[in-house]
Amino acid sequence: MLVECIDVDGVYVEAGNRYAAYNTASTFVSRREGVTRVAAKNESFVFKTNILPQRVGVMLVGLGGSNGSTLVAGLVANKHKLAWREKTGLKTANLLGSVVANACTAVGAVGMSAIDTVYVPFRSLAPFPDPTEIYLSGWDISSKNLYEAQVEACVLQPELLDQLKPDLEARKPYPAVSYSSWLASTQEERADNLVPVDKETTYRNIVDTLRSHIREFKRINGLTSSDGPAQTLVLWTASTERCCDEELIVKHLPTKDKLLKELSSVVNPDSSEYLAPSLLYAVAAVEEGCTYLNGAPQNTLVPGLREYARSLGCLLAGDDFKTGQTKFKSFLTDMLVGSGLRVRAITSYNHLGNNDGRNLSQEKQFRSKEISKTAVIDDIIDKAPLLYSRDRQGQVDPSIDHTVVIKYVPHVGDSKRALDEYVSDIFMNGSSTISIYNTCEDTLLAVPIMVDMICFAALLANVEVAHIAESQAPVKCVTKELVSKLNFKPVNNLMPVMSLFFKAPLPRTADRSDVVNAFAAQRAAIEDFVRAIAGLQHLPQLNVGALTM
Repeated sequence: MLVECIDVDGVYVEAGNRYAAYNTASTFVSRREGVTRVAAKNESFVFKTNILPQRVGVMLVGLGGSNGSTLVAGLVANKHKLAWREKTGLKTANLLGSVVANACTAVGAVGMSAIDTVYVPFRSLAPFPDPTEIYLSGWDISSKNLYEAQVEACVLQPELLDQLKPDLEARKPYPAVSYSSWLASTQEERADNLVPVDKETTYRNIVDTLRSHIREFKRINGLTSSDGPAQTLVLWTASTERCCDEELIVKHLPTKDKLLKELSSVVNPDSSEYLAPSLLYAVAAVEEGCTYLNGAPQNTLVPGLREYARSLGCLLAGDDFKTGQTKFKSFLTDMLVGSGLRVRAITSYNHLGNNDGRNLSQEKQFRSKEISKTAVIDDIIDKAPLLYSRDRQGQVDPSIDHTVVIKYVPHVGDSKRALDEYVSDIFMNGSSTISIYNTCEDTLLAVPIMVDMICFAALLANVEVAHIAESQAPVKCVTKELVSKLNFKPVNNLMPVMSLFFKAPLPRTADRSDVVNAFAAQRAAIEDFVRAIAGLQHLPQLNVGALTM
């Protein structure tokens, strides 16, 4: 049964903060003199969550693109509960595809039957912002207002757009940043709304211009510190940039100090090879105290930026929206390997006709996407050492033929076609082939993911965690006395919770031991987090009591 509101024992609330204990049971592994020893490890934490209402603003890089303009249009339609007619009947606005809006967790049962299980929505357990109350603006290389952008995108129905026209026409993007080789040739005709760059312009000048846009947005919408509880996020949803050369990143952008020094230089062909426009947006965001979410596959979140964000107490998350084909891949590969089969070949083919497809028809931009799409199976393979091994160079043995193809076919528009083939080794050297054909609305899958990214990032910015001393664990009830003794630390890493929404969770250029791509593990992590901050413990999948019924 669905229950919208519950009271959880042991939770303590004071001064707009909710304190909830979370007890974990895991293992500690040690190795000595060739012997591997495993011991039980129990830890306790207390989560502190600010539950007071808070105004949230989001600035989108790529506001006038299909994703950006559809996010705005969709949230406005949901806010006003709009309805429109299609040939199949009357339709109403919804948030299908959003975990925040639609997911529930089981909290137990009031009887013995399965129908007696009590389910509670995520949004009832955690103080997520209301998506329809989020303030939205942003940048775009095109000067078109959002109604014109939506008409061009061909995503939403004309009758709905007619109702949204007054609101969307009033929304226009700030000038965007592009220079040197960063603007793909396929985007040049759209680019009539750029921040001016001349021979004396420095990267710092551009960052300061972007910061002025963020400050103006905050002031107009009452999102400054003087206006009360508020926060602002910046989300990249623009076309994919080409990836920077990793050697240039290591040489020029490994630390905060080197990054800041590079920003003082004049825009020129050499430094612009590694100082991408997306990096300047990210710097502007963290300098204005904003969380930055990288919704595209380019390697924007370089080590120097990550260090800089930490020093300013700001959060970063990325990379690349995980929406259709790649989300399915993270599930199906996990299922096959988890079933004891050895996946040997994955071929993923896409064709689409929207501006994303047009941009990805450029080789350098496609390469960014190819990297994020192929990396999605890495941790799934690593957790199956009986099926696969890695040599000293990190190469998988036996190898997996993993191919990704993306083609631009204008006629199909936003209705992307995805064809996948999975070939696996099975019993007695047999072979199994699974072929899938998927037709999906590319933008309408991406936008709910953007909603979830925004809501979870806004929530995590209001969460702090304290580790409980072993002598005090486990904690069953949080008290005022206990809280007064704890040292709470703010969340500084979004990825353990938010990796479900990204194709290539951070870090990209460092140790990836904590990166999780498998769908089931990512979904479980989100559910555990929502339960934890509400004071609910981990929900085990094994019903031990049923073994002896």
